[in-house]
Amino acid sequence: MVGNRVWVWRAAVVAVFVVLVVLYLAATAHAQPVDNPLNGTSPDPTMVTPELRNKMTRVISWVWFVLLALLGVRVMYGAYQVRQDQHAGRVNSFGEGFADLKYSAIALALCASATAIVGGILFVTTG
Repeated sequence: MVGNRVWVWRAAVVAVFVVLVVLYLAATAHAQPVDNPLNGTSPDPTMVTPELRNKMTRVISWVWFVLLALLGVRVMYGAYQVRQDQHAGRVNSFGEGFADLKYSAIALALCASATAIVGGILFVTTG
């Protein structure tokens, strides 16, 4: 009895799959091509002047520097909290300090590795 149920379910799944494939193929066969609304439109590269590009580069690099500096301070603060827990005799349970140190160190490592990856991509693409 159980074997017959499995066969019926398998047949039903295959039938549903075949119907869906046929409906999909029928829908795509009757699809009308759509004209490109951007025909004749080209981007204007004069909008981004070298001065604006230099300013954007400086702003982005300063934001990245501040982010890395804040993460470095967060790592030092987490290490300070772990040291305070050790001096207070809470060696077995580091508490929030160890969690802060761990998460901020991971974030700093990810940002530092992203710096190298983005720098490598820019070096390769800009020549």
